[in-house]
Amino acid sequence: MKALAAILIAVSLASAVGVAVAQTPYPKGPVRMIVPFPPGGPTDITARTLGMRLAEVFGQPIVVENRPGARGFIGIEAAARAPADGHTLLTATPHIKSGRLRLVAAATAARLEAYPDTPTIAEAGLAGFDGASWFCLLVPAKTPPAIVERLSRDLAHIVREPAVRAKLVEQGAEPVGGTPDELAAFIRAEQAKWGAVVREAGIKPD
Repeated sequence: MKALAAILIAVSLASAVGVAVAQTPYPKGPVRMIVPFPPGGPTDITARTLGMRLAEVFGQPIVVENRPGARGFIGIEAAARAPADGHTLLTATPHIKSGRLRLVAAATAARLEAYPDTPTIAEAGLAGFDGASWFCLLVPAKTPPAIVERLSRDLAHIVREPAVRAKLVEQGAEPVGGTPDELAAFIRAEQAKWGAVVREAGIKPD
């Protein structure tokens, strides 16, 4: 499988990068946002929330394409094989609430903004527990840095807009930002953490 690269979520940009973006028109057409899960689920809702606003910023359509199956790998493979031109994005899973369930404890390290009175699992007695799921956008490896920077800048602004943030928080998501290196480091840490859990528990794929 081809590699995927993390999109930068940053607040400030270097001037040299700004010049590079200006010299490379982007996007040149519709942008495809692949959701590796069925419509109507948490990832789909979050992707459409961001996609609607991103389309306004880009002046180009954002086409959300649901590619479920094989635990998400069908969508992941489709994104990884797409041209590395910034016109294909891949979503990862967010932490989101369900209106049909009663929240007993939050799996996050800190209490959820939408549920400030609900304790975390760590507070409930399992010290150090942090099992939150998360949402990010990825692009095919070798996507030009200037395009990654443009995506990053616009997304960083969008997730901080009060209306967008309110919609995400309503779904139980906690918008955050960072650099591509920080996101890549976070993903590696998550892989190491849960990889150890899988090995110690002796979990095998079906």
